[in-house]
Amino acid sequence: MSNVRQAGYKQLVVQWSQYGEQHFLDSESPVTLLLDAAREQALDVWLGLSADPEQFKHDWTRDSRRSYVESQFANFAADLKILPVNYPELPQNVAGWFIPLELFDLDLTSAASVLHLKHQLQALQQHTKKPIMISVFANGQLAPILFRKALQQLQMSGVQLWLQDGSGAALVSPDYRQELLAALDCDVGLIVEAFRDGSYDGEFAARSASSTELQQALAEIKPCHNVLLFSLRYLSLSDALLPLKD
Repeated sequence: MSNVRQAGYKQLVVQWSQYGEQHFLDSESPVTLLLDAAREQALDVWLGLSADPEQFKHDWTRDSRRSYVESQFANFAADLKILPVNYPELPQNVAGWFIPLELFDLDLTSAASVLHLKHQLQALQQHTKKPIMISVFANGQLAPILFRKALQQLQMSGVQLWLQDGSGAALVSPDYRQELLAALDCDVGLIVEAFRDGSYDGEFAARSASSTELQQALAEIKPCHNVLLFSLRYLSLSDALLPLKD
């Protein structure tokens, strides 16, 4: 956390505080120690809620995805109710909550779907006085202008939206990515992916983006956007502290 502060960062997002049945907020857990260290460095923290390990292992239809999202939002509402009770000593530097559910094109393919999702977000925000943030990514199923309009509707929920910039995952063409970034409203944050695909034989394996690659990705973003980097383990300030697996 000292390295993070010295590098000029002001906020930290903890992606989740529970992963499946594994909890990370016990008194001596790494996340609790991290929250204390962040507080000592005057870093605000967005604390993630419970993440479902199975969320990327489904072949979704529109209906099954909608039901899944509803069930996850019910879980998040329960988290927001019980976390302050189970962990009353959460540091004051917890600035808000991060929802570890990545929205994408399938969630935005119709006006009815977007409206339903907007209502889900609004209802969730009612469970806490702290702000909430959630991330979104594009996989090219929606035209950039339609993607932008969907995000505009979701922004009206009061929940902060952050778009994954796609520079690392490379799910869309460079032209699509540039068009979407150019059209994006300034009040949507950008999550710059500090990794690149280092895979071989068709298996994805992330590597750290080079400083040149990272600077190029940052240069392609309008200066009006707030920016996050994903993630600490891909940044040089974490060398030997959060080593990538071979």
